[in-house]
Amino acid sequence: MKVLGNYLHLNLDIIKAVNKYDRAAISKLNKSGLSAGVKACYLSHYSIFESIVKNGYKNGLIFEDDVDIEINITNIMTEVHRKLPSDWDMLYLGHCSEHGSYIETGLTIHVLHKSEHPKCTHSYAVSAKGAKKLLEKLNIIDPYYHLDMQIADFIMAGEIISYSIHPPIVVQFKGVTDLSDVSPGIEGGTDPLMNSTLRILGYDPDGPNS
Repeated sequence: MKVLGNYLHLNLDIIKAVNKYDRAAISKLNKSGLSAGVKACYLSHYSIFESIVKNGYKNGLIFEDDVDIEINITNIMTEVHRKLPSDWDMLYLGHCSEHGSYIETGLTIHVLHKSEHPKCTHSYAVSAKGAKKLLEKLNIIDPYYHLDMQIADFIMAGEIISYSIHPPIVVQFKGVTDLSDVSPGIEGGTDPLMNSTLRILGYDPDGPNS
């Protein structure tokens, strides 16, 4: 993420995620039957929502550490922000298996959809209002499901107001030796971007320098 942030001139705060081997942290969710890895992910995102509220931030943009980003993300987000409805709680920059209902916004290339049931948490924004809602709704003691699926259920029920950018401007980057600190070496499909920053930097999920 530091490589991406520096190249794109993004002022990122690098937050150490909860490790699935951190027994002290994971023990907070001992009532849950979820795996240690799922619990660690849940706690990592939950702590960011707490930080947004505690520090009085207007919103937060969250990237997991195994992503690739459109090279012109700043221009895209400037345009999206002007068209984003004011009632938003969440905005998905990247998502899995999400379609949603189209909103006519007049964006140059990308479009906004009203989210229906977005999956994955590799890149999204959350407003202060949205962070407060998530802290109220998420069960930090005994979560019943993966974080992304719980949030998707809130969205589908109309309890969280969310929008999605299409096509995604942030995707998961999975290779034999990907850049993730949390799940290194987990292979999977890498969706194409119009202008991949990692590929410009020379990273290839199928190549020797991935």
